[in-house]
Amino acid sequence: MNVLALVKGTERYVFLYDDESHRALLQTMGRFAADADLSFTWYDAAVLSQSPFAQLLQLITWGALLPAALAGIVLTRRRWRAALPLHLVLLASLFATVVFYGTPRFTLPVAPYLLVFAAYSLCSASCQLRGALRRPASPPRAVAAGPPRAAAAALSSGAFPQPGNL
Repeated sequence: MNVLALVKGTERYVFLYDDESHRALLQTMGRFAADADLSFTWYDAAVLSQSPFAQLLQLITWGALLPAALAGIVLTRRRWRAALPLHLVLLASLFATVVFYGTPRFTLPVAPYLLVFAAYSLCSASCQLRGALRRPASPPRAVAAGPPRAAAAALSSGAFPQPGNL
């Protein structure tokens, strides 16, 4: 037996279901979300119906990205002015997440900026292991085409300190 519960103001929604009745649960949540007399929304239905596999995948993804990104943030502290635009984006998103709760709707836009710091820390670790830095001539096209275009340009232009020079 599985239980999903949601409290919204004075309304309480408790869904009891077994593994074979998951489809019926989704249909019931859809009916509740479509009912204008209830405060149950489509967003509530989407959050409650997220599969455990999707939750595990999100945990693994962020569990791998965040430590590397935090290490990259620490490694760029000496040249904080060059990294300031990236830091401001992260701080603004952190503020919005704290105010509005950490849903993927607010945390996902920050992922490209965290990837820049994560890549920096991984590059630094690789350089420490190999003893030399091999800097690419230009950023990969996938990064240059995405939202953190300025960050990729800063990395390729040498605005950030090179990991071997920290």
